[in-house]
This record gives sequence, structure tokens and C-alpha cells, in this order.
Amino acid sequence: MERASVHCAHVFTTVSQITAIEADHMLKRATDVVTPNGLNIKKFSAMHEFQNLHATNKARIQEFVRGHFYGHLDFNLEKTLFFFIAGRYEFSNKGADMFLEALSRLNFLLRRQSLPPVTTHNMIDDSGDPILSTIRRIGLFNNRTDRIK
Repeated sequence: MERASVHCAHVFTTVSQITAIEADHMLKRATDVVTPNGLNIKKFSAMHEFQNLHATNKARIQEFVRGHFYGHLDFNLEKTLFFFIAGRYEFSNKGADMFLEALSRLNFLLRRQSLPPVTTHNMIDDSGDPILSTIRRIGLFNNRTDRIK
């Protein structure tokens, strides 16, 4: 399926030179453009520009969290670490399964009653979704005593 998609595409991009070589070998098409992953802070002419951008975006994330956990916000946002994973929806390949398991274990170690909603991604099939199934199985329910939210 990937090979067919690559050969039908007008432009084929990868995220690194390594994946370009892999794609050429496995998909039998050379990459047209390499578009690197990650944040390139060198593009900011001064470090303070990056710091200002970071502060602005952190404030936006905190504003979202305040709204999402409204009525259940019993933790200090200034002492909160936010973790994001992104990319294709590949539950195991991207490590979402290990990430959730690690959060559950950490939560167990950090134990501290009402349950705010869980928001992870666009939902198509709630009952069959591997992320929500794992969250339910390992008990990441945002309990008041949970340090991991």
C-alpha cells in the first residue's frame, strides 16, 4: 500500500536522509524533498525570541488545560510537565503503548475523586480504540489522588 501511494504521489518527502535511503530501497522511489523533523532553534536570530515564543505557547497550553480540567484542576500548572507525541496513528510503532504504561507506573509511584474527561486524539471507535482501551486497562483515570493527569 505504501509503495503504491508513493508511486501515485506527485511529490514524495521523508523526514531525514536515512529514511530517504530506506524509502528508495524499500519503496523503489527516490525522495523528492527531505523535510527534517523537529524544531530548529537556529532559525531564531536571538535566543530571547525562542524563549518568548516558548512562553507564549506554554501559556496557551496552560489555558487549554485550565479549560479541560475545569472543576478538577487540583495541581500546579507551573510545576507541570507536558508531554506530547505526534505523527501517524501507530499505537505500538510510535511507542504510545509504552508511553501510557510508563505514565501508569509513574502514577502508581506518585499516588496522591472525580474524573475529568480523557482527551487523546480524534475518536472514531471509542470501544475498540487501542489508546482508550489501554487507558482503561491500566487505570489512567485522572483521579484526584493521581499525580499523572
